[in-house]
Amino acid sequence: MRIDVNADIGEADDADGIARDAVLFSGITSANIACGGHAGDERTMRIAVERAVAAGVGVGAHVSYPDREAFGRRRLDLTDAALRRSVLEQFDALAAVADSVGVGITHVKPHGALYNAIAEDAALAQVVLGAIAQRAAGIAVLTMPATASSAVAVELGLAVVAEGFPERGYRADGLLQPRALPGAIVEDPAVVGERAAALAVGGGIVTVEGTVIRPTVSTLCVHSDHPSAIENLAAMRRAITAGGVDTRRWDAP
Repeated sequence: MRIDVNADIGEADDADGIARDAVLFSGITSANIACGGHAGDERTMRIAVERAVAAGVGVGAHVSYPDREAFGRRRLDLTDAALRRSVLEQFDALAAVADSVGVGITHVKPHGALYNAIAEDAALAQVVLGAIAQRAAGIAVLTMPATASSAVAVELGLAVVAEGFPERGYRADGLLQPRALPGAIVEDPAVVGERAAALAVGGGIVTVEGTVIRPTVSTLCVHSDHPSAIENLAAMRRAITAGGVDTRRWDAP
């Protein structure tokens, strides 16, 4: 058994954030690099891409609503054309940096409110993922399984890498509990590790309502802005390994 481990990277431009990202690179297999929408600029993208290459980590575009003020965690009322334009600008910004380093982009993962919005809204998923398909046909999309975004990605001929969230609370419908509500964030790294091990093998996850769901996933997410991001990743890796699961890039042979 095997599982990919991804992290949202390049979301802080201060010394502490960049140092935290460096530690995360030692334990992940795919990186979702902020490319200017909710965070990130040419400098942070270059640092992240160069680190990814050195670590053998996949380079992904972490596109979002263009909303640095709220860190991409509120849904914006944009026209389809404006949203499509923003997504392509972000993707192209990272692609330019990656090309200058001599590496390609392996995947795309929408961030925050955009990720959650396209998981429930097929028309919006067509706008966002259609733009990505226009720019990089066949590229992989990290998204939750059995959602509008995963279905639209398949329709567009994009590869789907089903994602699980050990650090986040799940609802009974398989979607994430909104961050403003109780149970949205799992605070204890030990519990994060237990949930990671369960997700890696298709085991049960207790939802915020107390029911049990069994999502089938191929990658697990670590949020770099979580106060215990490094501890969470370490706990995840320990628990996954103890469960007999190998951590490997989703696109590795």
